[in-house]
Amino acid sequence: MNWHLVHIHLGQLDVAEPAIRKALQLDPLHHMNHFANGFLELVQGHFDEAIRSTDGMVRLDPDNIVTLWCSAVVRIWGSRPGEAVPFLERLEGEQYPQIWRGLARFTQACLTGRRQDALVELTPDVVRFARNDEYPGWNVSGLLALIGEHDQALDWLDHVTGTRQFINYPFFSSIDTLLAPLRGNSRFESIMARVEENWRSCQREIEASG
Repeated sequence: MNWHLVHIHLGQLDVAEPAIRKALQLDPLHHMNHFANGFLELVQGHFDEAIRSTDGMVRLDPDNIVTLWCSAVVRIWGSRPGEAVPFLERLEGEQYPQIWRGLARFTQACLTGRRQDALVELTPDVVRFARNDEYPGWNVSGLLALIGEHDQALDWLDHVTGTRQFINYPFFSSIDTLLAPLRGNSRFESIMARVEENWRSCQREIEASG
């Protein structure tokens, strides 16, 4: 995995930001540099800037799965779900793997409040894929919270943050817009207490290593 993204996962934005900006400056034609920049902006709550970064991905590699998915995600998390729909509809095309098509249908169902349809799309294959990738896993958590499936959303959040791979405490605790319905829930607060402990421990380790 790109080390810039690892630093974002760990909440070390002061380390990630200059490296990402430099990579984008050196190679503005690589769509993944725009992805990293968009992710950096998103976790800081700079949603308009994140959208502009994914627009760069669209210009460079419009049919890429990562481009389509990220373009949808930043718009959903940025409270512009209607703008996400065209990207999700394209992901439902037969040229894309069934897993991604299922995730796109799940997301569209969540955005339109079709709770049962959304849950049907969480097939064993989709669940297995999303639980093994922190990005879709985090997205599933937020989307389940959106349709009121709070227990399942917390299960996914617990899994995503439980391996110390994605422990950006400031983001999860206060910035992530789709997790808003969970804040104040005792189980959410318990998960956040663990995430904060791991996040602070990681900061101390980094500082101690020089």
